Amino acid sequence: MCLIAYSPDGPGDYDMSLLKNAMDHNSDGYGIMYPTSRGRLKTIRSMGLWDTFERDMLNVPARAPVAVHFRYGTHGAIDESMCHPFQISQNVAMMHNGVLHHFEGDKLLSDTAELCRDILRPMLEYAPDILGTSAFERALEIIIGDGNKLLFMDGGGDATIINERDGTWQGGIWYSNTYSLTPLRAVPKILPAYAMDDWEPPVAKLKPADSTWEPADYDYDSKWEAVHLMSEKEIYELVYDDPEGACEYIVNTRKDYLR
Repeated sequence: MCLIAYSPDGPGDYDMSLLKNAMDHNSDGYGIMYPTSRGRLKTIRSMGLWDTFERDMLNVPARAPVAVHFRYGTHGAIDESMCHPFQISQNVAMMHNGVLHHFEGDKLLSDTAELCRDILRPMLEYAPDILGTSAFERALEIIIGDGNKLLFMDGGGDATIINERDGTWQGGIWYSNTYSLTPLRAVPKILPAYAMDDWEPPVAKLKPADSTWEPADYDYDSKWEAVHLMSEKEIYELVYDDPEGACEYIVNTRKDYLR
């Protein structure tokens, strides 16, 4: 189910034997992203083997923040086009670890590619500065659900991790899971037994009594309940059904309050 490994202090902190284990587990392509000295984000996507990955890593500047991804394809084509990272905007890219059960509509695209096309690119096109705000991060946590992790990086090397708590920090590296770090023989390579048709958006345990929002009736110009008074289901529906409208509301109305 893929692995993301993020090193904020450069490639020298990686234990390459652990990354080799990760590639053995997740052999459907790899990706690398890091900032250049000119403030641009460099992204690499490849179906190459370990020796190719090692050569690509030698080109990463010694102190540049860097994230690597090894793919285990569960949806979409097994080719370079579905390798991570995915470009979200001109200078922002994203890696994903997990399975998004509610993004399975296109057989040629992975669930991650659909998330980028339908949610992330429209949102960041409308409001490029929203990345890193607490409102945006909370909305993504609700959309992707527990167990899924996203890592964004921009041309300055700044990284944003969604559901960071579901991964682990070891030796200065954030890993999105740990099973991929063990030798392949210790863990059989099988797909997780998910109930693919049973997924429902997570709903808050307690819904505010005065929350009366309905998706079809929402007027973005009106003054209504703030995001912090909405249930998780309401936030999910707002962002999922209309990402540009959600950005308009968050950016123009509640961005500073929700920081």
